[in-house]
Amino acid sequence: MEAWDAMLSVAAIFEAERKECEASIGSIEWESATLKNGVLELTCRACASPLLAPTESPASSDVESIVLRCRACGEDEDAKHFIVRSLSMHLVHERFESIRGGGETPRVMCPTCLLEAFVVAEWRCAYCGSIPERECERCDLEIPPEELSESGLCGFCEHMSGKDD
Repeated sequence: MEAWDAMLSVAAIFEAERKECEASIGSIEWESATLKNGVLELTCRACASPLLAPTESPASSDVESIVLRCRACGEDEDAKHFIVRSLSMHLVHERFESIRGGGETPRVMCPTCLLEAFVVAEWRCAYCGSIPERECERCDLEIPPEELSESGLCGFCEHMSGKDD
């Protein structure tokens, strides 16, 4: 009976820590709902604990400055790494369905910060907040997410503009 009481006590402490971590992550003003959900599902890359919390509250929605610390092992992870990892894990089913069904990929490389953190459904980068043009400046067709660039041109028009030189 004593061992059972000890296990219940540890479970209660763990659950309280988990709720505190979720509350601290939930208090951040995330620009991306997809990113927020992904971070809430994230586990420590070193020990797989779900007890991740920001080391300090970021100023407004400056996600680039957030550092997550594992309360179980003390491992820190900066935004550049945990954002890509959390989006990858959170969007794994959508990615599978896009490959299997031939649909649009849920996340691509951002043309501004060059991280695979651009969430197609939100049309913005979850890391740097970049919102590129949707239509090509040259042909007025929609730019496929895989062809996003800082030029504002689709892949074909960017290729053709290179030939104009």
